[in-house]
Amino acid sequence: MLAKIFFPLLIVLASPELNVQKNNLNPKILSIEVTGKDSIVKECLDNGQEIRYRFEIKVCDAKYFWGNCSKTMVETHFLSWNPISNSYQIITDRHRDQKLPEGQTFEHREQALIALRTMEDFNLEFFKKANLTPTSYLQARGFSECRGEYSKTFSELSYYLTLGFLRLSGFSTGWKNFPLNLK
Repeated sequence: MLAKIFFPLLIVLASPELNVQKNNLNPKILSIEVTGKDSIVKECLDNGQEIRYRFEIKVCDAKYFWGNCSKTMVETHFLSWNPISNSYQIITDRHRDQKLPEGQTFEHREQALIALRTMEDFNLEFFKKANLTPTSYLQARGFSECRGEYSKTFSELSYYLTLGFLRLSGFSTGWKNFPLNLK
């Protein structure tokens, strides 16, 4: 009986996680996906606001006690609903790659949400100055934000007053380590 009550509660309170997949043909090409339920996305899109997912990645070397890490690479995905064209638009911007942001249009919300949550074809060659070794690992985090929803002060205050159970501004996965297993 208690399992029926607490299991759905755990699913609701569980925050999204990051998942890293290597390309089978080239292990230096990665896809990073946010898995799990982000409860603020539906509310944000239903209210006509823009949702933002931000991925931050760096390569670190484990042979140093303090973790010798590269500069952080940032990719931001913006999703918005366009009521005139009756479609969802995603703008993807990979910072410091000398390319303009790319846009995609989707008719269905599910397709747009998959594109929002997934960072495709990230090449580790982006970190040219990082000396990739067999002890190198990837450090990544992701977070979401509904643009124009709440003040940042109110959001952070409510998060700490509820001991982390209420987050009005989306989620943050925190930094996660993923072994690269390069040989």
